Formats: sequence, structure tokens, C-alpha cells
Amino acid sequence: MAINEEGKKVIDGRPSTLRQQCEDSLRRLNTDVIDLYYLHRKDPAVDITESVGALADLMREGKIRSIGLSEVSAATLTKAHKEAPISAVQSEYSLWTRNPEIAVKDTCQDLGSV
Repeated sequence: MAINEEGKKVIDGRPSTLRQQCEDSLRRLNTDVIDLYYLHRKDPAVDITESVGALADLMREGKIRSIGLSEVSAATLTKAHKEAPISAVQSEYSLWTRNPEIAVKDTCQDLGSV
């Protein structure tokens, strides 16, 4: 999440925003590296490969050690994993429907993430 000019929270997965947010987090945490950096919501206006590509750049620079994604589909996870290894996935657990959970879990196993 980012804050726009009006002070409202918005989903912003642009590489420049992700880089700035990571830099801000490193400064606030007073550290040089973050072990697991999550993209908590996929920005529908930005291709997942652009967002994950920016996070991969941060990994290569030693600013983050691994990438996590929240609330992504199995197809999005597969596409993202082709850009950089995805180490963690966070999904809402529902007692009403397990189909999305099963698809993502199976994809994690296929990608060797589980």
C-alpha cells in the first residue's frame, strides 16, 4: 500500500514505489537488509513481472533476502516465480471454499516452494 496525494491508501505496485517503500522500511528499521519482503496486494494496473522484477533487483542489491506474495492466484504465482523465486505465499483461508487454496498450494508444490 502507498499513500496518494490526497492521503488515501492505494495499491501501487510500480517498481519505483516498491523501491522507495523498501528504502523507507530499511531506514525506519535501522537495518541493511530485510529477510522477507512481501507484496501484499497485486496492483491490477501493473504486470506482476514488473513488480516482482523490482523486488528481484532489491534482492540482487542485498536489500532483501526473499520475496513473498499475498492474495495471488495460482496463475499469478507461476508468472511471478518465472521472474524471481517466491519464498512465501499468504492467502486468506476460507471455510466456505477451498478451491483457490488448493490451486495455490498445488502450484507452490509444483514450484518447489513447499
